[in-house]
Amino acid sequence: MRRFFSAIQFLTVFRLHPSLSDNGYLAGSVIYFPLVGILVGSLIVIIQAIMSGMGLDRLLISLCMAILLIIITRAIHVDGLADTFDAFLSGKDKDGMLAVMRDPHIGTMGATAMVSSILLKTALFYSISPYIFDRSAIIMCSVSRWSMVFAIYLFPYAREEGKAKIFVVNKDNRFFFGAFAISALSALAIFQWKGLVVFLVATLCAYIFGRISCKLIGGITGDVLGAINETTEIACLVTIVSLQHFW
Repeated sequence: MRRFFSAIQFLTVFRLHPSLSDNGYLAGSVIYFPLVGILVGSLIVIIQAIMSGMGLDRLLISLCMAILLIIITRAIHVDGLADTFDAFLSGKDKDGMLAVMRDPHIGTMGATAMVSSILLKTALFYSISPYIFDRSAIIMCSVSRWSMVFAIYLFPYAREEGKAKIFVVNKDNRFFFGAFAISALSALAIFQWKGLVVFLVATLCAYIFGRISCKLIGGITGDVLGAINETTEIACLVTIVSLQHFW
C-alpha cells in the first residue's frame, strides 16, 4: 500500500507523509499510476455533479473542470507541457533544449501550449454528453497516467540526473504489466470496446510523442512525461467525443 500512497503523493496535490517520497517507494509506484488517475477522475466527477446541482452553466463547469485538473495535480503535468514545448520549438540542439527545460521561466511557446490545453479541454468537456461525462473523466485520467508508464518503460532517459530517472532506471516488468492491466481492464469495464479504442489511442499518442522526444533530445524527461499526460488527455477526450454517436 505504501507504493499506492507514494503514487498519490507524487501525482497529486495531496501530501500524505514525507517518507513516501523515498526512492524505494517511488520506483514501484508506477503500477498504481492508472489507479490514481481513476481517483482523480472520480474527484472531478463528484465536483462536477455538485456544480451541476447548483444550476451552474455547463460551459462554466467545463472550464472549472479543466482548471481543477491542474490544481489537483499541482500543475506538474501542465508545467511539463510548457517546458517541453518551449524546448522542442526553441530551434536549439539537444543540450540547448535540455537547458531550456531546466529554465524556471516560461516562454511564449510554453504559455501558448498551456492556454491551448485549457481551452481544448474546456471545449471537449463541454462537447461530451452529460450522460457519459462521469465515465469519460475517469477513463481519461486513468489511461493518460498509463501513457506515462508506457513511455517510462519504452524510452530511455535523456539526462544524467533528474526527478523522473528513478522510474526509468528501476523498471520492473511486474509494475508495467500491472499498470497495463489496471488501465486496460478499467477502460474495458467503463466503455466496453470503445474504452479499448480510447486506451489504444492514448498508447499510440504516447508512443508518437516519445519517438519525437528521442529524436530531439535522445530520450524522455520528467517534463516530457508531463507533456505526454496532457496530450493524451486531450487525445482521449477527442476520441470520446468522436465515438459519442455509438452511445
